[in-house]
Amino acid sequence: MVFRQKEDGSFRGEVEPGCKCLIPRDGQLTYLVSEVDFGKDHWLSRDRGFDPSTHAYLWGSEHGPLRFSRSHRYGDHLDKAWLQNIHEIS
Repeated sequence: MVFRQKEDGSFRGEVEPGCKCLIPRDGQLTYLVSEVDFGKDHWLSRDRGFDPSTHAYLWGSEHGPLRFSRSHRYGDHLDKAWLQNIHEIS
């Protein structure tokens, strides 16, 4: 997925073009079109699958992206020690 920052400071991400992100779904090979838009208070995500030969829509959201709004901020308790532990694990 490639992300680009927008003028308002939020980010937009999309799977690289070219129908190369192949996913088997219900016994059929499909290609994924995935779009993400996020900022400090929102996250929108939409995944759809298409037939690699005909480009016909096969699966995914029929009603637009999933929409999430931040209700709480949980990262304020993360300090340098927590970050150090993450780096040691990976």
